[in-house]
Amino acid sequence: MGKTTITWQTGSEALADIYYVSGTEETLFASGAKGSKEAPIRPGSNEFRFYNQGQHKLVTQLIVTMPASGASASSAPAAQAASPSQ
Repeated sequence: MGKTTITWQTGSEALADIYYVSGTEETLFASGAKGSKEAPIRPGSNEFRFYNQGQHKLVTQLIVTMPASGASASSAPAAQAASPSQ
């Protein structure tokens, strides 16, 4: 098991809900217009989904990959799902 820090900012007063995805299940990880929070990650791909709060409308997602060998982790935003609406 490793760890990474997820940092976000909506760019407005709009609030976001960030979920960690495991298979088909989503678990609320954090909420707010901006913030930073440490996240445990497992070897392989770890997905975080960013939604407009209260609407559960997907804004974007982030995939964090940790090699099985325990080497350094990398992260990249996935294709943006939708433009944030105000």
